Amino acid sequence: MMISEQLKSQTKELHDKVEASLNSNRIFDQTYTIDDYKNLLKQNALLIAKYEQAAIEVLNGELGTPLELEKRVKAEVMQSELENLGLQYDPSVKQDTEGISAAKALGILYVIEGSTLGGNVIARALSKNEAFKDVTFNYFSFYKDQTGPMWTKFKTVLDEYVTSEEAKQECIDGANLAYGTLLN
Repeated sequence: MMISEQLKSQTKELHDKVEASLNSNRIFDQTYTIDDYKNLLKQNALLIAKYEQAAIEVLNGELGTPLELEKRVKAEVMQSELENLGLQYDPSVKQDTEGISAAKALGILYVIEGSTLGGNVIARALSKNEAFKDVTFNYFSFYKDQTGPMWTKFKTVLDEYVTSEEAKQECIDGANLAYGTLLN
């Protein structure tokens, strides 16, 4: 089984807990509030601030080009999005690269990239809600019309690179670490 399939099945419980903790079910029934959205962004900002740079540093050598890492850096957009809502971005929580293998970094990026994929759906749904008329959704629409191709490219590299059982477990551990941060 490919690692992308394993990640989806083995992290489903944590994914569902994150969605429940962030009231995601209310996004589509027009009861999601600006405060709910701010909480959603703050949790994603923590994940980005803590792990994005470390994951990119670890992967930049061998996988930087195939992953097009320079196109995936979301910290500045997240910072801008938070500021637009009167919130602060805290880069001081940054994790160093110690103990983060390439497979673990890919697991972390699986969650970050997955939130961008799901974010496209979130942005579309919330943009129909009058309470969000002044929200830009720059983070959740990060790739714009390239969301599908960027996700496909990520999964292709992930599946080609993470093949050994040890690497698969490290990748799953990285995804679990990222989901745990979102649950923080």
